[in-house]
Amino acid sequence: MVTMPNNQGLFDLSFQYSLECNLSCSFCMYEGGPDKTEVLNLIDLLTFINTIDFALINSVGLYGGEPTLHLDAYNRIAAMLPTTTPIWMISNGAWSKDPDRLVDLIRWCRAIGLRRLIVSGNPEQVKHQDARALHVLSEECPEAVTLKEPDGSMLMMGRLAHRWDGVCSGKCSWKKSDPTRIAVTPPGDIMFQTCDGSYPVIGNISQPFSQIAEICRDFNHKTCSGLPRAFGETK
Repeated sequence: MVTMPNNQGLFDLSFQYSLECNLSCSFCMYEGGPDKTEVLNLIDLLTFINTIDFALINSVGLYGGEPTLHLDAYNRIAAMLPTTTPIWMISNGAWSKDPDRLVDLIRWCRAIGLRRLIVSGNPEQVKHQDARALHVLSEECPEAVTLKEPDGSMLMMGRLAHRWDGVCSGKCSWKKSDPTRIAVTPPGDIMFQTCDGSYPVIGNISQPFSQIAEICRDFNHKTCSGLPRAFGETK
């Protein structure tokens, strides 16, 4: 779980332009891979973004698939956002083995003002990374680059959905000050993201953000017993 408490907004909002990925990790919660072709309609997305009161937004995340495969699209998404909104991105880091891609990504991050680049550390991804290049990058830009350490935790959805028992652990209940996490997917659906990997669809970008926020506030407490700040106090 990634949270950037810069704006103190009620929501962390993420965008998945595509689930296309250059890897096919066995644990992928979104079942990303090279065969994924559906992409988010950016015209519809702009209409949705224009309904957002960004005082409610703590940060914006760029997700995939592998987001570095679609930097032009994510550049267009970033251009739709207020310049004061912190933006971060999660990547599998496979670009670290290609010096040209690494340089292009650094330039892109600087151009859009990316606040933080988070590189996944799962063993299935690490074998596709250049560890030395990544560590040099993180040492040169310690405030902007985070190399995640493998912690053994995997969200039980996507390719691992059969391993989740459907019961919320409530492990985020002590983080009542954390923003509520929601994500826009390639079909335009909006997912509510719990800490256990239960990511139900709660709406669509055809709805104004105020309506999505209200749905979040009314979301079934049985699904997430550790509801964060946007829901008020938890038991």
